[in-house]
Amino acid sequence: MGKIIKFLILILIILFCEKKREEIVEKKRFPSQITTNFELLESATGKRLFKLLAKKALLFDEEKLIYIYNPIVYFFDEEGEISTILECDSGIVDQKNYNLFGFGSIVVRSKDSTYLFCDSLRWDNQKQMVFTNSFVRLKNESGEIMGIGLESDASLSKVRILKEVSGRAR
Repeated sequence: MGKIIKFLILILIILFCEKKREEIVEKKRFPSQITTNFELLESATGKRLFKLLAKKALLFDEEKLIYIYNPIVYFFDEEGEISTILECDSGIVDQKNYNLFGFGSIVVRSKDSTYLFCDSLRWDNQKQMVFTNSFVRLKNESGEIMGIGLESDASLSKVRILKEVSGRAR
């Protein structure tokens, strides 16, 4: 009797493992397209909002997401001039609303030489604002400010650091 129970348990384990393997295979996603030297220009009512360049992009049509690698994003002001440049390790473009998510070593440089450093950032395309909950450091010729979390316009001219604010003047 013991051999029969051991045999049934072994069969159940094998069937259970096989089912898990099938579930894992079903969850694998493959991009609809893979492209190098990717370029995306976003505008509203005839005005350029941002231009995104990436060395590599994986497009997932079903999810409406684009995974980008080593992106550079140029944000434009009302006059169509570049107001800030964002560089990071990787990111995601949500094609439903063109919100951007940046990850890794993020550096944002404004035309007045203000620098923002952080490890994650979100551009809300509808609000035309930048947000993060991570540690941030803002630096310009006047000094630097550090803290946790940030809300700002694209030009880094209207910045609000959310908590644990500290800094030093030069």
